Amino acid sequence: MNKWLRYILIAALAFGLLLVRYYEADLFYDPFIPFFKGEYYYLTMPKFEWSEVLLSMGFRYGINMLLSLGIIYLVFKEKNVVKASLSIYALCFVVLLTVFAILLAKDSSSLTALFYVRRFIIQPILLLLLLPAFYYHKLKN
Repeated sequence: MNKWLRYILIAALAFGLLLVRYYEADLFYDPFIPFFKGEYYYLTMPKFEWSEVLLSMGFRYGINMLLSLGIIYLVFKEKNVVKASLSIYALCFVVLLTVFAILLAKDSSSLTALFYVRRFIIQPILLLLLLPAFYYHKLKN
């Protein structure tokens, strides 16, 4: 694949991640967007539908994961790196969604933890961790 085409595709996938963030209120059911924008320690937890919140979080995680895996593939051009990334994404999805559900069940006793676990689910933070990790691994080998 041409080097410039790879760069354009990486930029397009990164732009896709930005679009997911920009249109988050329109695309996903997330009553916590306005809640966490304010002084949430002084607010009561918003009313939410359990199944809709968990499905929406899972859907958003899936979109971010697919775009991120595309970027990882285009950067490293190795299927083994994509397979390892997919395994990490799957494991993190199970752990993060479980912890998120547990924290939601606790209601307002651990809002800071809920905030950060939600961030890991809805933002492509794993991409920011995996790119340098695989790059470092590639340099070492």
